[in-house]
Amino acid sequence: QSFDLLITKGYGSTIVATKFDVIASESFKIEEYNKAIENWTNATKIIPNEDSYYLNIALTYCYMKEFQKAVKVLKEIESLNIKSNDGFFEFIGGFAFYELGQKDLGCKYIRASNNLGYKAAGAFLKRISCKT
Repeated sequence: QSFDLLITKGYGSTIVATKFDVIASESFKIEEYNKAIENWTNATKIIPNEDSYYLNIALTYCYMKEFQKAVKVLKEIESLNIKSNDGFFEFIGGFAFYELGQKDLGCKYIRASNNLGYKAAGAFLKRISCKT
């Protein structure tokens, strides 16, 4: 995917997107969530097929307890057809749906995340009550 980015967007664009990503990550660490979202959004405008920017935005919305916004971002990832299979998408979806009171759907997503090998999913499954 890195070569694809260089070919389609050029080296300069990739550097700019990476700078936005770094600023966003630093902002997230110091709980400046709106600034983090703004910078990851800027990165998506440069490289719209990079799911990690969208996933970080969705995760940040979860930290802000804005779970409906997190779900909206996940739907955007699906509509762009850029979801990777590392389980992070499913983890965020599971967490958001669970917190929105959609426990069965949340559990379904968390189990899927766990099955894809996302480590935090197993720990989360132990903390919540999911029917078998």
